[in-house]
Amino acid sequence: MSNPPETGPKIGVEKAEVTDKQLRKALNVFDIAYLVIGAVIGSGWLFGSFYAAATAGPAAIISWLLGGIFLMFVAFSFAELGGMIPKSGSIVRYPQYSHGSLASFILAWAYFLSAITVPPAEAEAVVTYMSSYVHGLLTPTGVLTLEGGLVAFAFLTFFFLLNYFGVHVMGKTNTGVGWWKLIIPILTIAYYLVYSYIPRTSRRCLVDSYLTAGRLCSWRYQQRV
Repeated sequence: MSNPPETGPKIGVEKAEVTDKQLRKALNVFDIAYLVIGAVIGSGWLFGSFYAAATAGPAAIISWLLGGIFLMFVAFSFAELGGMIPKSGSIVRYPQYSHGSLASFILAWAYFLSAITVPPAEAEAVVTYMSSYVHGLLTPTGVLTLEGGLVAFAFLTFFFLLNYFGVHVMGKTNTGVGWWKLIIPILTIAYYLVYSYIPRTSRRCLVDSYLTAGRLCSWRYQQRV
């Protein structure tokens, strides 16, 4: 009578170690860096700031500061673990080491379900951006029209092809797009910093409305001749 196959956390870790040996290096440091930049700077840097400012006014900056502080703990934890245990699939592998294969399985599916929602969301965000200069993509309520849906489907097809042709093609393409995604926010920030220092004749700050209204200060501009 044959013995039953071995199971348990140790076997799961050993199988993962075997799959690591089948991986090959296809991305350089810049490709990996811009994968992170591309993940951080998405459609949310415009939509998130817009809706937060529309709801909370200037006080929305508090939520950005708090979110940045909380995310620092997550980032430092992964940075520390990545240096100690340089293995692939960190978000799935570390729970496997600490809590076993069941926790790893649950987190793997949770991450997969969250990841597959990103391409449709980004495609819809791009179409929403385009609707400001290409009419007919959105309804008055902000829902995609038939034409908008077809354009979003075209973007999804493009995203699929990038991943289909391999990580090397996807990484190089993302590096090129990453420069664009990095330069545009920097130019936007620089523009508003310069714009905010244009001389004014008077300044009247409504401190009481800081947490409720959409403007912190009311300015009167002097028309230049």
